[in-house]
Amino acid sequence: MGFRAWQRGFWVKEGERVTPGTILVRQVTVTCHPGEHVGMGRDRTLFALEHGRLFVTTEAINPNWKHRYVREAYTGREGHTIFKTFVHIHPDPQPQKFKLVSLI
Repeated sequence: MGFRAWQRGFWVKEGERVTPGTILVRQVTVTCHPGEHVGMGRDRTLFALEHGRLFVTTEAINPNWKHRYVREAYTGREGHTIFKTFVHIHPDPQPQKFKLVSLI
């Protein structure tokens, strides 16, 4: 086992500030999906891609029922609303460093 490999779940609380590369969620199966400014590692670990604050949403999805994988994964749930949890980073605002030449 690797460093803290046994500790699964959220490593950062919602609303906390994060930096790029910060581990957000450790998971064995994909229970939380990467949203905006969030990447997924080979071991399904979610990590931040930008500076900002963490927030989590639960969104309804409309899967394409023609795909074999979707039919296998969601057997018996046809016609029901399917929800997925997404982890997002709301980036910090960029500082206003530049001025127009006409204003100088």
